[in-house]
Amino acid sequence: MADAEDESQLEEQMLEIEALQSIYMEDLLELAESSHPHQWNASPSAASLSRDDKPVYMIQVYPQREDDGDGDPSSHEFGIELYFAHARGYPERAPFAHVSSVRGLSVSQVAQCADAVSAAVEENAGMPMIFSLVTSVQEWLNSLAEEQQSEAKANDPMEQERQRRLEEEERIQKLRKHGHDVTVDSFLAWREQFLVESAASREAAERAAAEKGEKGTEAVNGKAWFLQQQAPAEVEVEEYDEEAFVEESEDDEDENEDEEGEFDFGTSDSDDDDLLDEIEATLG
Repeated sequence: MADAEDESQLEEQMLEIEALQSIYMEDLLELAESSHPHQWNASPSAASLSRDDKPVYMIQVYPQREDDGDGDPSSHEFGIELYFAHARGYPERAPFAHVSSVRGLSVSQVAQCADAVSAAVEENAGMPMIFSLVTSVQEWLNSLAEEQQSEAKANDPMEQERQRRLEEEERIQKLRKHGHDVTVDSFLAWREQFLVESAASREAAERAAAEKGEKGTEAVNGKAWFLQQQAPAEVEVEEYDEEAFVEESEDDEDENEDEEGEFDFGTSDSDDDDLLDEIEATLG
């Protein structure tokens, strides 16, 4: 019989459910008949599939973020409910799949998520794929959350200012590392600006010098001041006065004579003769 399932397919279905229960635990719910979806919007060929009253499961998926804390679902602005059931002959045949909004999503957004799940079903054909379907929903939600966050930042004045500062700092860092690119046009523009600024500086200096001149103060430019600082210091020499020099020399001689008189020990020529006679007598 073409639609009959063999033991290996049934075993694969059972093992997959056990694996999903160990991963998602109480988040994976087996639904009662009354809670089954009325359609399977994420199954490419649901109309041609037979479920044979196989169990229907549901798991709620939310975007991942760093501040999840204890993972409370109520803290999320939006989420997706993923419904699935094994079809007869799964995994060789595609499963039943359906998505709906927990909250915060429009009809068009739910349709986009259903398209993402349908694409995952086709990509994983012939293999157990329920975990891959949950992952595709998770990735779609993450992408939507990032998109909304970017839009919110783009409309936030404080965030715009912060982004502007970051871009300015990055620009300055690049300039410090690589400098300005010099071209003929940029050099000519710089040279023209430099000449204008130099002329303005000279005019300002000349006006300042003129104002000082009017006040009686001689203006000294930079070059003159530099030459003054480098010039040797002039040494003042007193005019030579011959008469004053002669008088000063005579005064020095008189002073020397007075000093010689002060060192008179009271000896005379006769005393010297007596001393010589005594020395000769002793030797003789």
